[in-house]
Amino acid sequence: MPANKRLLLTAALLLLAGCAPRTETDLVLRGSVEDNLPVSSIILGRVLDQQYDYIEPIDTLSVSTDGGFEMRSDTLPPALYALVPMTDESYNNTILYAFLEPGVNKVTVGVSPSRFLTIHAEGTDLAERYQTYADGMSRAANRQLMDSLENEFNRVRNLDDDETMRQIKEKTDPYFYKSEEDRQVYIDSVMSSELPTDLFGLYLFYTNRLPRLSLNTIDEINSVREELGHFDPATQESDMYRNAVAMLDHSSQSAVGVEAPEISGTTPEGDRITLSDLRGKFVLVDFWSSTCTWCRAETPSVRRVYETFAGDHFTVLGVSEDVEREPWLHAIQEDKVNWPQILLDREAISPTNKVYNIRGIPQILLLDPEGKILHRDLRGDAIYDAVEAALQFTH
Repeated sequence: MPANKRLLLTAALLLLAGCAPRTETDLVLRGSVEDNLPVSSIILGRVLDQQYDYIEPIDTLSVSTDGGFEMRSDTLPPALYALVPMTDESYNNTILYAFLEPGVNKVTVGVSPSRFLTIHAEGTDLAERYQTYADGMSRAANRQLMDSLENEFNRVRNLDDDETMRQIKEKTDPYFYKSEEDRQVYIDSVMSSELPTDLFGLYLFYTNRLPRLSLNTIDEINSVREELGHFDPATQESDMYRNAVAMLDHSSQSAVGVEAPEISGTTPEGDRITLSDLRGKFVLVDFWSSTCTWCRAETPSVRRVYETFAGDHFTVLGVSEDVEREPWLHAIQEDKVNWPQILLDREAISPTNKVYNIRGIPQILLLDPEGKILHRDLRGDAIYDAVEAALQFTH
């Protein structure tokens, strides 16, 4: 081939390469902030627990004078991320969520008329699927009405008027209950179809199905392990998958039939005792805190079983997850609690919740005299029935 023709062919190939669509392998976050939201920067965070808004900051992104911000990374994996707009203004929420993956993820951050921060994400498959899901939940829950009612509730609360607060709560509670019911109906409709085996499918499983599954027995735990095995290999490399497996591993350490992990705490009198100190008796272990309404609602049921059966063969141990001592002591006095109590050390709360797979309190368990777990998730009359059945052969 003559040299001039080779040059022409090379030039043509380069031109075609330049016209071909470029595949973006980096994770690019390209955002804009609407004019009505004064933001100086945005913190990008890794989501540790979306339900409780636990995040770990990754980077701080500066917002330009025209409201733009951008980040590029070749190390961040596909995942749900948190965006926290930094502003001197006060809003009703502080954390926004978006699914990001390699490619150009475009987000718009703004604020609603009821002063709730908003986000819209597009540009990648995961971003758009999560946005569709989040928008569907918002519509189902009638977020616009709920946000306005929450604003009114907050306004009245600031007036420090207990009677008006009571009236507002009485009038608005049915709307909030209906909102939650409709939101759950929407989630159930999403979960009723076969879940994708990719990361978004795992997200739906992890946030909506896994928390509602019983993990009280080894068989139940193994059944969930089998379900997790259906997700594709790439998804099984994600932090979310590893977190799900870790939850199952922790659950297996406190399943029915397993020896209960050790617990240590301080009594109201300042003495130090451990769960193993109570070996030789059946023990009802009640994880609770002074701020947990549902926990304190179980107090009559726990009192009934303690006052009926306490003695040489049975006792109750209340295990408080309060982070401060005074509210715990006040609740004991206010509820007239007369059974043994300990307060966990603050640094022991999280490890205890993990090893006991406590996803919410109250968590009430019954142990046999050897310290093995007989029952979990006891509530109401089931507490009395379980203890009565366990003690029937001890006399």
